Amino acid sequence: MIYRLINGIYRRLVLPNYSKFCIKKEQENEEKLVLQNIPLNSLTALTGNEKEQVRKMYGNIGGKLEHFEELALFKHYRGFDPRYISHYIYLPIVAHKLNNYHYTKMLEHKSLLGYLVKGTLKFPYCYVRCIDGEYYDDKMLQISQEQVINNCIKEDALVVKDSVDSAGGKSVELLRLSNLDDDKRRSEILRVLSERKNDFVIQECIKQHPSFAKFNHTSINTLRVTTLYLNGKYTTLSIVLRFGKEGMKVDNWGSGGIIVGVSNTGHLCKVGYDIQLNTFTEYNGIKFDNQIIHQIPSLLKDIENAHKNQFSLCKFIGWDICFNEQNEPIVIELNSSQPGVIGEQLCTGPIFGDRTHEVLDYCSKKEFKYQRSVFTY
Repeated sequence: MIYRLINGIYRRLVLPNYSKFCIKKEQENEEKLVLQNIPLNSLTALTGNEKEQVRKMYGNIGGKLEHFEELALFKHYRGFDPRYISHYIYLPIVAHKLNNYHYTKMLEHKSLLGYLVKGTLKFPYCYVRCIDGEYYDDKMLQISQEQVINNCIKEDALVVKDSVDSAGGKSVELLRLSNLDDDKRRSEILRVLSERKNDFVIQECIKQHPSFAKFNHTSINTLRVTTLYLNGKYTTLSIVLRFGKEGMKVDNWGSGGIIVGVSNTGHLCKVGYDIQLNTFTEYNGIKFDNQIIHQIPSLLKDIENAHKNQFSLCKFIGWDICFNEQNEPIVIELNSSQPGVIGEQLCTGPIFGDRTHEVLDYCSKKEFKYQRSVFTY
């Protein structure tokens, strides 16, 4: 009886206020992160009528809206559309309601990627999966530190990255072991093991297909494919090509790379952007308007099959895909908690497109639980 009383008070009073507090803090934090990259001359203010259209669109899930800077960015580059969604609504509310982080966050854990869920798509080979400070091989058989060294020591190059909290490629390290003797190789591997957190992965260094390497050979260039599987209906929402600038090791837009929109037939858009919103119509002598990524149609079929049959628990996914030398698609990363929407909308339009009302209706009816997963994010 006492437990029910306490639980009732918690659910009616404590939990709603805690959720509101968490939403507000995340809104403030994300708004600062987004606006620090937006030049003031890249904004075209919304009219009073346009603001009312946005409030009407998102009022049922976002409360009273008074923040329109991101929408002013989209209006400046692509024209006004009330369906554009800002981080003020997206990250603290929509992202949480589409994917329950308590369940879905584990699916994007890089040390478990390619093991928990298997299907048509391929994942990078893992020489070492470190989870909670313990080591496993690619097949998730537990191994010792000496076996870790033996697994890695004969490779000339390896990719090391944290398994959680590694957005923007901030934890990625290319471990070069070529031209080193065995003692120095061993020393480098031990250094990685001592410097990393409890959860990290050591993967194969993928050599990318020439059709992607031509944009920039120093980074592994990827496609971010954003998909929605909601109410039993699947949609490819957005496709963008991401590549690093000359000398960069990562392709991430937020880390200084360039993004270009791609159609479902593989045709590149005419204009790409960097994080400072400089525009590019070509790069490395390649004019975007003349380019077609021929792998797109078959890739989209594979991703649809994977989302429906292996990742149906996630309603909303951002897939990071590269193509290896054999022209096979490789899933570098799966984003099930907070797939980006700023660059995607800048390149390809409102992220949920014709399904915006459906998504908002789902979110308005979904019980809100501001909860974190078993893994901190």
